[in-house]
Amino acid sequence: MALSITKLTIRKRLLLVISMLLVCVLLIFGAMSYLAVRKASLNAGEGRVKTLSQQVSNILGSNLQTMFAVAGNESNRPALKTYLFTNGRDSILEATQLLEDMQLDSTYVQADLLNAQLLRKMHSSKNVMDLPMPTETFLGISASKNSQTCAVGKLFAHAGSVYYPIVNSITYEDQIIGYLVKWRKMRQRVRSSGPITQLMGDDVNMLVGNSDGTLWTDMSKPVEQLALTKNCGQNLFAYTAANGDEMIASVKPVPYSNWVVTIEIPLHKIVAAANSSLFWMVFAAVILLLVGVLVAWLVSGNMTRPLNNLTQAASLIAAGHYSPSAAINRFDELGKLARAFDAMATQVKEAQQTLQREAANYKLLFEKNPMPMWILCRSTFNIMDVNQSALDHYGYSRSEFLSLNAKDLRPEEDVQKYLEFARIQKPNRYAGIWRHQTKDGREIMVEIIAEDIMYEGHVARLILANNVTEKLKLEDALIQQRIRQQELITETTIQAQEKEREEIGKELHDNINQILTSTKLYLEMAQSGDEALATRGIKKGYDNVNLAISEIRQLSKQLVPPALDSTLLETLKGLAEEVQAASSIRLKLSAESFDETLLSNNLQIIIYRIIQEQINNILKHAAASQVGIILRTDERHVHIQVADDGTGFDTSQKAKGIGLRNIHSRVKFYKGSVRITSEKLKGCRLDVKIPLLKTPEVDEQLLSR
Repeated sequence: MALSITKLTIRKRLLLVISMLLVCVLLIFGAMSYLAVRKASLNAGEGRVKTLSQQVSNILGSNLQTMFAVAGNESNRPALKTYLFTNGRDSILEATQLLEDMQLDSTYVQADLLNAQLLRKMHSSKNVMDLPMPTETFLGISASKNSQTCAVGKLFAHAGSVYYPIVNSITYEDQIIGYLVKWRKMRQRVRSSGPITQLMGDDVNMLVGNSDGTLWTDMSKPVEQLALTKNCGQNLFAYTAANGDEMIASVKPVPYSNWVVTIEIPLHKIVAAANSSLFWMVFAAVILLLVGVLVAWLVSGNMTRPLNNLTQAASLIAAGHYSPSAAINRFDELGKLARAFDAMATQVKEAQQTLQREAANYKLLFEKNPMPMWILCRSTFNIMDVNQSALDHYGYSRSEFLSLNAKDLRPEEDVQKYLEFARIQKPNRYAGIWRHQTKDGREIMVEIIAEDIMYEGHVARLILANNVTEKLKLEDALIQQRIRQQELITETTIQAQEKEREEIGKELHDNINQILTSTKLYLEMAQSGDEALATRGIKKGYDNVNLAISEIRQLSKQLVPPALDSTLLETLKGLAEEVQAASSIRLKLSAESFDETLLSNNLQIIIYRIIQEQINNILKHAAASQVGIILRTDERHVHIQVADDGTGFDTSQKAKGIGLRNIHSRVKFYKGSVRITSEKLKGCRLDVKIPLLKTPEVDEQLLSR
């Protein structure tokens, strides 16, 4: 259905939509109007049956009151009272005559005289008719002796007719001694009496029945029991009659009786006016629908005609003709659309010319680009175009390169990896570094930059390949150089540790061990028993122990980094004093332009180690008499200079010791520089410059060495 609608023209679709809207509006309006009229008719009908039932109930109650008055006069006859009081011994003739006189009233069919125990004492009927005495019709009356003297009993069916009793109690000295029961036959003439007929009319039916529902009559004969199934409230009922008609009925109790009166009206008679209005509403809706369809056809034609012109003009533009105009001279929205279309056509023509120029520029940029570039189809990986630089780099002719597939540019072992990468790769501007193969089989490393484009109607990918083979070789060489440098530093560190262990061993063996050996001899001499030798041995032993403690303390200071509990300058002054006390060297420390607060704690320790290392070198090799130490800081660097007047050395020859290598290693980790100036017999000067950078990682590495 949806597909068939889409095949319709806009004019037909507009007509269909407008027609459907009209139908919906008419249906909704008609349904609402019909329901409103129907509801009003139902309300009026319900109100009518309620009013009629109340009025008929009142009329029947008034009639019963009249009959009660007549019956009351008859029950007060002395002959009847005497007959009942004497239990039928007196006033027999008078009582019999009174009952027979009652038959003169045509409304009564039978009269009975009952004693207090409801036993028949006398009977009189027309046409020798004897109705059975269903005591249930007036037992309720006898049970309420003190509340009333006259009442009507329940309806009673006999031989196709409906009867009811008028029961009067007969009293003597305020005691009930019997009952006068007069039976009346329900006659149609009651229904056709003037007031009720004027009230109901011909479309309303009236039924009377016992309040317990045991009998219903149409005022002439018994009828089927009513099935009042649906209670609508306010004594209103809806039910289905025996003939199948839907009925609305109102039930009201009849005053002074155990009867109820029901006024019923067929539902189709109540809504007859609504059904009649529905016909005219349908007729008017059809007329309006026809008029609406005609107007919609005319309006849709006025709207779609300019659209057809625009469609034709757009088709011409799509075919490459940019000059046609929509030619719609209107001032409404369609006219604005036509003028906008003409402006768009002009812009499209200019854009097409610009695109052609840009395509030419792009072609020139692609062809003359110094970087290798080519275009490949994303679905097949076939090469679609290539520039001259790619031909030069890979060694193919243009025809050879265009016959290649992207897999042909890779070594065979890389093809599967490339296919898996291409299968899962999302559109991206970068594809990483790959290994390619030139025509002569030479392998090169290229950095691929890719971009998805549309080329000649196909989804393609523009490839730019940057040859990074030499760059990767240089990076690899740099990495190898760094590894070798690290290995050299490690080797130097190990040599320094071994040298340090050797020096410690020599110091312990040649000095401290000899002192302890002498101490042992002195102690053995003290044990010889000679008091003079013992005193001398103990004194010498004590002196040697103090000397050993002093030597061990001196060795510990050389091995353990200084705590720098005070300042770096004070620690260096202490070092200078120790050197001067242990040798003939005169050492001078200068730090006039030195700001120690710019240095981290670890850097201060490194500076101390550098100076300590150089002083050790001077003590071992220089035979100097004077040493000068100068410390200076500026905004970016700390400068260290250690100069001596010793024998010097040839700086062109590689130093065999590890002292200078340790200095170089420490300074290099701080990205500083070391310069050594020396000549034979002209002393030596060490200049160190270290940046004032806080690098805790480098500090820790240097301290561990």
